Amino acid sequence: MIKSRDIFLVVLFLLAINQSVFGQWREINQTGRANFGLEMFSADIGYLSTNSGLLKTEDGWQSFQLCSNPYDVWAYDFIDDLSGVIIYTDVDKVQTGYGSTSNNCIWNYKAKSAGGGYTTVFISDSGTVYFNIESNQFVAGSNWLSKLDTFQLDSTNAILDILFYSDKEGIVTTVLTHGHDRGILRTNDGGNSWSKVFQINNGLIMIKKVEDVTYICGDNGLILKSSDQGRTWSNMPTPFQDHLIGIQFTSKDTGFVYGGSFEVGNENGKIYSTYDAGSTWSDITPADVVQPITGAYFLSGNEGYVAEKTGKIYYTETGGGDFLGTKPYEGQEESIAIQIYPNPAKDELNIVLPIENFASNQQVIVRDLAGKVLEIKSFDSPKGTIETTALAPGVYFIQIGSEYLKFQVL
Repeated sequence: MIKSRDIFLVVLFLLAINQSVFGQWREINQTGRANFGLEMFSADIGYLSTNSGLLKTEDGWQSFQLCSNPYDVWAYDFIDDLSGVIIYTDVDKVQTGYGSTSNNCIWNYKAKSAGGGYTTVFISDSGTVYFNIESNQFVAGSNWLSKLDTFQLDSTNAILDILFYSDKEGIVTTVLTHGHDRGILRTNDGGNSWSKVFQINNGLIMIKKVEDVTYICGDNGLILKSSDQGRTWSNMPTPFQDHLIGIQFTSKDTGFVYGGSFEVGNENGKIYSTYDAGSTWSDITPADVVQPITGAYFLSGNEGYVAEKTGKIYYTETGGGDFLGTKPYEGQEESIAIQIYPNPAKDELNIVLPIENFASNQQVIVRDLAGKVLEIKSFDSPKGTIETTALAPGVYFIQIGSEYLKFQVL
């Protein structure tokens, strides 16, 4: 005899096949290129750099268009969804250069004639464009690159990333000249002079700022944090050792880091989330990812996109994870109105079930992000509680029938 639960599992299996559902992620497109950095300006509009041009979507990566010449686009930054700067390599001509646009993918390209190359770009709130010349120089372009000033850093042999808080104050991550050590340099005079404020033997990769907090990620799970515009830095401990190439915080508490292993023959991709300002982290990697995650962008703590090196683009609206999640995908029925509170929970989680759908001895299942069953409890009434004191801080799920609801424990 086939039970309704068996039918439900078969339906979920078929949905996963037809829609390429991997846990709480849905593979929504394949670029056919090597993906690099990804950024969204809304749920619909975003950009993705690749080894064959900058791509743009206007429908949340259901489709995309080529938005530049088919160059290797290593980095880009935009001040709005139409105006930005890219850093590229023209492989055919063996040239690096930059391109600027203020008119939706119509670019003015400037190739570098000889020596070095460009690898990173940052546009400040005032509209000044900063990009590095490989080795120890960077350029500041004002009036939308009509005036370029070149600055040199004596204590470094490679600039990795740039961020300016104002026209005078900024930071760079660098490879220091006396070895493979990495450092953070800071300027108070617009780049004329620099002082070293941090040094470490791990790689420092990306700088990101949210509100008044600055983050830097790097090798071996390294995450640094500054709350005083880069003057002092503290280490945020992490339980993983991955090579992190990207970091994003959507608020002071909610953040994401991504990367993986880039070792040939041992590649893998990873993305982690925190909802408590880095005190705890959860692995939310799509289940079928086998190559490094090179781009990710979250619009909120739940909704986000991930780009894998092989060209795949994934989407989640439930915060990621590796089993079927809380909100329906296209073609599935809408969720019944189950209430859970407080969320985040500290000692207990209250659960309220709709009276019209309540069945006596209703099973409520607590699962971790991997889907492992941690507790099963039967409710004799539409309202009950789950004790959370035995759960470690992190993200969990309540399963009630075919419905999953995410909650956090502090």
